[in-house]
Amino acid sequence: MGGAKIIILLCTGEFEGLSPKGRIVEPLKILYSVAATITMGKKVGILVPIPEQLEIMAKKWRTAGLNPIMGWASPYEEEEAVLEAAGKLLEQGVGAIILDCISFTEKTKTLIRRLTDVPVLVPSTLAAAVIRELF
Repeated sequence: MGGAKIIILLCTGEFEGLSPKGRIVEPLKILYSVAATITMGKKVGILVPIPEQLEIMAKKWRTAGLNPIMGWASPYEEEEAVLEAAGKLLEQGVGAIILDCISFTEKTKTLIRRLTDVPVLVPSTLAAAVIRELF
C-alpha cells in the first residue's frame, strides 16, 4: 500500500545513488548546510570517532567548503576524553564544533557546551529537527 513515508540514514557518511520512493533524511547533508551557514569562513572543529578517520574526514569537510580543525574522541568512551578533544579544538580558535558521528548524543553536546558558547552540532538532533518539521 505505501511503504515508509520517511527514511533516515543513521550515519554521517556519504551515500551516492540512493533513490527511495519516499523522503530520505541524510544527516551529513544537513550538517553541511547548517555548518556553512553558522561558520561563515571561521575555523570549524570536527570530532570524529576514531583517529583513522582524521585525514579522510578533513578532506570531506574541505570539499564541503569548510576550514576544518580535526580531532577525535569515541562516543562510546569516557566523557573526559570527549571533553579533552573538544578543549583542544577550542584552543585552536574554532567557531563551532561538529560531532561527525551519529553516535554522539545531546548529552555530549551539553558536556561540551559547559566549556564554551560556540555552537555544537549533533547530527542526530539536527536530523530529528528536520523530521519534526516534515510532519
